[in-house]
Amino acid sequence: MNNQNEKNGRSVRSSAVRKLIIGLIVLCLIGGLTIYAVNRALENAAVIEVPQDDADSGSGPDMSVSAEIPITDSLENDTPGGDDSAGESGSTEGEEGTAPLMPVQGDIIKSYSGDNLVYSATLDQYLCHKAIDIAAPAGSQVITVLSGTVTFVGEDDRYGSCVTIAHGDGLESRYCCLGEISVAEGDVVTKGDPIAVVGEDALFEQADGPHLHFEVLRDGELINPDEITQ
Repeated sequence: MNNQNEKNGRSVRSSAVRKLIIGLIVLCLIGGLTIYAVNRALENAAVIEVPQDDADSGSGPDMSVSAEIPITDSLENDTPGGDDSAGESGSTEGEEGTAPLMPVQGDIIKSYSGDNLVYSATLDQYLCHKAIDIAAPAGSQVITVLSGTVTFVGEDDRYGSCVTIAHGDGLESRYCCLGEISVAEGDVVTKGDPIAVVGEDALFEQADGPHLHFEVLRDGELINPDEITQ
């Protein structure tokens, strides 16, 4: 009877030892897997970790444009030939350039007044001056400020010899106080072409000396010449 109990006791202890061993093995396996998983997670975190300086700045990389980058003129760069082509074209800038031209070289002695009255030394009275007067010696060359067709060559009772050029879309330019005229009605002229010289026969503006009286009209109404010369 004692022997049987002893055998049973040994059997129970053996079973408990086996279970303990199995449990230890399972724990080791679980621990190993856990350690492996933790190591993998740490390795992945190290790969994507943001440097501390950048993380603290909170602003990310600087994507602003440097103030030292030069600003260039795209029109100038896109023009075939660059500055050389502009120099060769002269004042017409490729027949019909965009740069404004003055009809004669000189100083403006009387500006466009619109509906305001200005004093006329010749007439000794105040009147509107819807033109600009440009002082220039008699014989100075007068050029057309835009391409167009000559529609009038003749005399004006107030401003002497005149030339009118139509430029299309209702725009016209009128050149008065002229001397010798080198164009005729119907002539087609290009921006910058000479059309006459400054004269001295302006009846209404004789006191102002030799000059060009220059008018611009849009749809028959006198407008400020600065709109096409500046």
